[in-house]
Amino acid sequence: MKLKDFELTVGIEFHVELATLSKMFCSCSSEIWNEPPNSHVCPVCLGLPGAMPVANREAVKKAILLGMAFNCKPQASSKFDRKNYFYPDLPKGFQISQYELPFSKDGFAKVDGLKIGITRVHLEEDTGKLIHVKGATLIDFNRSGMPLVEIVSEADITTARVAHDFAQKVQQIVRYTGVSEADMEKGSMRVEVNISVRKLGDKKFGTKVEVKNLNSFRSVERAIEYEFTRQVELIKRGGKVIQETRGWNEIENKTYSQRTKEFAHDYRYFPEPDLLPFHFEENFFQKLRGEIGELPDLKKERFIKEYGLSNYDADLLTSTSQLSNWYEEALLVYSKKPTVGKAKIVANWVIGELLRRLKQTEKSLDEISMTPAYLSEILYLLDEGKVTQVQAKDIFWQVFQTGERPQPIANKLSQVLSESDLLDVVDEIIAKNEEVVKELKSGKTQVINFLVGQVMKKTSGGADPKFVERLLKKKI
Repeated sequence: MKLKDFELTVGIEFHVELATLSKMFCSCSSEIWNEPPNSHVCPVCLGLPGAMPVANREAVKKAILLGMAFNCKPQASSKFDRKNYFYPDLPKGFQISQYELPFSKDGFAKVDGLKIGITRVHLEEDTGKLIHVKGATLIDFNRSGMPLVEIVSEADITTARVAHDFAQKVQQIVRYTGVSEADMEKGSMRVEVNISVRKLGDKKFGTKVEVKNLNSFRSVERAIEYEFTRQVELIKRGGKVIQETRGWNEIENKTYSQRTKEFAHDYRYFPEPDLLPFHFEENFFQKLRGEIGELPDLKKERFIKEYGLSNYDADLLTSTSQLSNWYEEALLVYSKKPTVGKAKIVANWVIGELLRRLKQTEKSLDEISMTPAYLSEILYLLDEGKVTQVQAKDIFWQVFQTGERPQPIANKLSQVLSESDLLDVVDEIIAKNEEVVKELKSGKTQVINFLVGQVMKKTSGGADPKFVERLLKKKI
């Protein structure tokens, strides 16, 4: 038996911390990133006896809205349940979660032309965080009680690459809704994959193994690839895959066993007695739908149809809602009724200059002074022939760094050389390129572009290329 004789099946669970001012069931601040351990805690999130939870209205609203963004059906009736288990980061011995009646279920998301089912989108409280130090394990309860949305996919994924792309798509949709930063580095989005293998042709799923500690999309892909090979090799040796939770070792690129995986009945779910059930009216759902806004797939489709952008450009420009808004604002300032040509010009500048400089400086759009209006101003200067393409890029870079308006910078740069100054440069270039001049005189008119380029290089882009071409033709 070989790897190709087996089929991979993957389902993914995403845990997304919602961007609310307070925690899920208490008034503790949710601003816990880089805060001192156990500085944002109270009797409720510490699980002290007698402390009563109160549901965070904004968290409930955002959880349902997120479900809608994943095409789920919001449920008119829902409730919280107690999920009972004992672990050091859960002092009260149970987690308030949802089981039978989640807020949303039966949705989907599309990626790479595939439709991946979303089983449920439900709300729960986060646990504390274990910190392992030499000879001891410490617990930080700042994270305990944070509002956490769990997005559970169907087992519709059959390759590691699709799993990688699907995880990125989920993060993109979450960020578009604005309910969370979904930052894997900060832990506001955590990904766990459920992996099983079966022989080709088998209808029954193999035994499910859950893999945690996945801190990047690349880790998701590599963990699935490793686990697929591990399970197949185990089966080929006559072994049996057991249902367990495994961790991912980023350094060694391998999974390791953590504990045997519990079944649902092991958690002894029952309705949370301290919280009343929820009942929603249709007008509440209708209002939420109006708050979702334009999601990435629809925006990409519109950019292609309305602005004539290529699939590649539209995909890149809609990668985040912030970037798509920046592009569209620049375009509409540049042209109130954008043509395909102008839409492409702005797209080229955003992709070629803005994204390049952001990557170069390791900054985000929030951290720069370059505005969409400033880019439009640079494009006006180009259209009016007041600056050259080289100068325009120089202006862009200066604005990006300083926040100064383009026009004053252009005034300094646009001291275009006079005709007498240019003639000296033109004479020099002609003298240095006699063979090219002969070719031009013999009828090879396209070689004049080489001579123009040499003049532009000599003048550091400070000349008008069309004017240079006229001078060259006049001299030759």
